[in-house]
Amino acid sequence: MQRFVTIVLPNARPGIVAGALAVLTLSIGEFNLTWMLHTPDTKTLPVGLADTYASLRIEIGSAYTILFFIMTMPLLVAMQWLGVDATGQRSAAKTRGAASVSKSKTTP
Repeated sequence: MQRFVTIVLPNARPGIVAGALAVLTLSIGEFNLTWMLHTPDTKTLPVGLADTYASLRIEIGSAYTILFFIMTMPLLVAMQWLGVDATGQRSAAKTRGAASVSKSKTTP
C-alpha cells in the first residue's frame, strides 16, 4: 500500500487531473443531448447560446459567448500547464525534457 501511495499515485496524478479537465471542458460544450432534453424552464449554456443567435438577439448571445469563454479558458490554460495535448496524452517535449535532465544528473 505504501508503494502505491508513494509511487503510483504521484505518477498517475497528472493523467487523472488532465482527464478530469478534458471531461469538464467537453461537458460544458455538450449540445446534442441537452438540445433534445431542454425545457423552457431549464436551458444549458450551449442551448441558450444557440437560441439567442437563432432569434437574432445578438447582445444576449454575446454575453453568453463571453460567459462561455470565461468558463473554458482557465480549463484550457490548466491543461496546457499540465502539458496535455488534444488527445489527453502528456506532450512529448516535457517528457523528453524531463528524461534528458534525469540523464544529465546521473551522468558525471
